[in-house]
Amino acid sequence: MKPKSVGAALLLILWASVAGADKTPASVVNGAQSGSPTARQIYDALNADPVYYFKHVHVQVTGGVVTLSGYVWSTQAIYRARDIAGRMPGVTRVVNQLELERNGLGSPHR
Repeated sequence: MKPKSVGAALLLILWASVAGADKTPASVVNGAQSGSPTARQIYDALNADPVYYFKHVHVQVTGGVVTLSGYVWSTQAIYRARDIAGRMPGVTRVVNQLELERNGLGSPHR
């Protein structure tokens, strides 16, 4: 290789590495790691449970961390929701912010 072509090759390599430096890695898409479940997948899994009612549970997923919020009617449902979300492939952590609704919908809280 001639010195001029070596310099051109080095410039090309340098340019390619700088041009790709600001790109998001292929493993990250919209703030979530590829392979992480979507909120919709977790919500569907919750609502497929034959025992507990999870229609008032909200699901948010960010980079493998699932946040559950909303309310359920039993302590066991809180633990079940956490277990369902935690078993999804790609989930690294479950933040459980579920609340227990003791009086049912529409009841005055006194």
